[in-house]
Amino acid sequence: YKREASTNPPPKTTTEKAGSIIYKVQILTSDKKLSVNDKRFKGYDEISFYTDKGIYKYTYGSTSDYKKILSMHKKAAKDFKGAFIIKMKDGNRIYN
Repeated sequence: YKREASTNPPPKTTTEKAGSIIYKVQILTSDKKLSVNDKRFKGYDEISFYTDKGIYKYTYGSTSDYKKILSMHKKAAKDFKGAFIIKMKDGNRIYN
């Protein structure tokens, strides 16, 4: 008995829905792609990045809950000078 592999992709583990606003805390930038285990992330998890004009911009956290991102920002700001909250929609940063 051989089980056929499913062609369905695995479910997303985040709560990001298409078209919804997601908040993240931007913590640093680099001209090179960094490993999520890089020491510059100071042991933080939930690290992701987006690129803008060839620069990698690294973020911490991902939530649609503004109060939660405020709390995450407060934590990150202690370790990352200049950390700030950004908004993303469908994987792209929005500036309004």
